[in-house]
Amino acid sequence: MKDSPELLRINDVAAITQLSADTIRFYEKKGVIEPARFENNYRCYIYNDVRILADCKVYRTLGFSVDEIKFLVNTASRSEANKLFDAKTLQLEQQVMKTQLELQMLRDMREVDTKYRHFRQGYFVRESNED
Repeated sequence: MKDSPELLRINDVAAITQLSADTIRFYEKKGVIEPARFENNYRCYIYNDVRILADCKVYRTLGFSVDEIKFLVNTASRSEANKLFDAKTLQLEQQVMKTQLELQMLRDMREVDTKYRHFRQGYFVRESNED
């Protein structure tokens, strides 16, 4: 296979996608992409591989597993993809709610801390505003 403007080497794909060559090889090993090979056995990528890897990067950022990504980019129908997106949306919404509760707890603790001093010798001493 001769060099062609439509065919890319792994370093080109890494530069375009901002993924490391190791990450690209990892996705190949997992069956997410299947690059052809040059005569010298170097990997040979097409722009569809670049598109898939760009999608992989987004999906990983959103917290999808590699198996979910492989399913999304290789076999999922639109409705199957939407089911996964809905499940991920619900998961993220639950994480947001948990984080909001934790933030409120911290605000409440700060408010309590401004009204009361720390426990000292087994007594809870209230701050005085009369200083």
